[in-house]
Amino acid sequence: MIPAVSQTLARILASQTSLETVQQVSFDRPQRYQAQPVGVNLYAYDVRQAGAGLADAESGSAIANWATVPEGAGQVEISFLVVARDWTRLGEQQLLAEAITYFAQHSEIPADRLVPALQGYGSIAIEIARPIDIVALWRALEVPLQPALYLKVTVPTGELTEDSSPASLQT
Repeated sequence: MIPAVSQTLARILASQTSLETVQQVSFDRPQRYQAQPVGVNLYAYDVRQAGAGLADAESGSAIANWATVPEGAGQVEISFLVVARDWTRLGEQQLLAEAITYFAQHSEIPADRLVPALQGYGSIAIEIARPIDIVALWRALEVPLQPALYLKVTVPTGELTEDSSPASLQT
């Protein structure tokens, strides 16, 4: 599921920004600044059951909730960090602004934009999100804080059917 969502987002970034190809999207964690080719790091940094809030995450009960959810039921939230790379900071800012512009205008990924592994669910919810603790995230990555876009994609985990929609897969 995570690779399929990553591939879907990579295709969107390649078609809706000044990137020329999907190959300019890296799925590696961001690195300390160094001469890197123009592109975007699209890094999945968190996966949790949909609806597991901040209090659950801090208390550890989100982990317990995973064990109580019936297999194939509900939804999963996958959080992504999007960091632009360019030869100049201005180029990075332009690329990041293009990504922000697209995702700010879309609250879902239409079914026709999904990779084959995700088709059958209907559209999938996406939002610009704020991570639980930005400073802790960047410290864990061992990279200086830098401008980034934080995305949260909500993916149904129920069985696929021809007429599945996100609403019909909720429990």
